[in-house]
Amino acid sequence: MFMRAIFVVFMLLLTAWPGGARACSGGRITLEERFNGIPTIFYARIVELERPAPVPPELIGRPVIQIPPRGRFELIEVLKGDPPLDKWMRDHPSSCGVGLKPSAYYIFFTYSDPAVSSWAAGSRRYEGPDDPELLLMLAKLRALSGR
Repeated sequence: MFMRAIFVVFMLLLTAWPGGARACSGGRITLEERFNGIPTIFYARIVELERPAPVPPELIGRPVIQIPPRGRFELIEVLKGDPPLDKWMRDHPSSCGVGLKPSAYYIFFTYSDPAVSSWAAGSRRYEGPDDPELLLMLAKLRALSGR
């Protein structure tokens, strides 16, 4: 019981500590720093989601590389750089992915090829084109890009 209490206190301190337990946060950097460090930023809507085949029953329980889903997007606006010409984004293979969903709107920050969405890089999902957080982020990114 004592060890459990110590573990709980440790976890609380770890998550409350500045910079602690934030594997997918991308660190504490400003939007301007993020904008300057990422070569490609664009606003898009996922129009098709392609999920990988399920793991065959004979491999369940064995170490298997899970391939994350990928989504074909409709490009709405380029904010910086060159989005993928094939119009496909793959979700990050860990819990750092943004959770690609059909018909959802995204601002993708990516610097990899093939393009991978990542919460840590700055990518975010928005509920719709009128989402106040989306509109605010677009205004900030347009200002940074000189538009």
